[in-house]
Amino acid sequence: MLIATGMNRLLLLITLVGCSSGNITTTELNEALSQYDGRPSEETIKPRNGGWSYTSIDIASDTCSNLIDLLELGSGFEVERRGTRFTMSLDGGDDADCTVGGDLFDCAVVSDSVDSQDAVTLRTNMDTRGALYSPDAMEGVHEVNLSCDGAGCALLEIARDVNFPCTFGVFYTAAAR
Repeated sequence: MLIATGMNRLLLLITLVGCSSGNITTTELNEALSQYDGRPSEETIKPRNGGWSYTSIDIASDTCSNLIDLLELGSGFEVERRGTRFTMSLDGGDDADCTVGGDLFDCAVVSDSVDSQDAVTLRTNMDTRGALYSPDAMEGVHEVNLSCDGAGCALLEIARDVNFPCTFGVFYTAAAR
């Protein structure tokens, strides 16, 4: 998923110019995330194999916004397509298995946990879905749910003014390279 500072795997790695972020209500975030849950078109669009670059990123959160400095997204991802299925390999090393239906795609949830300290374990689940405009252009969202286990979580909540569990919506556009 997306948490850095020595943490690996699900911690996506995104450093992009033009990246914006903000805290919104949980209801607003859920409404924004639901835009990719609609009806697909009748025409099936398949993404091009190879490298893809993020062309824009907007990060929204319900109560995680003060942890935005932990997010690192890379410059893009690789796609390996097999019929109407494809693997999205993120720069951070995580692979999401995805299925195309019409112009929409949905990927299996990628989960990870990181013991950053003895008193804190951060758990992430990342759900990716989106829409294809052509074989070379897409938009989507990496929905990252972050939870914390351990005695140090209460201190982290106070110090960073967050409430666990919380959610990031990493809304993006991407183009094939």
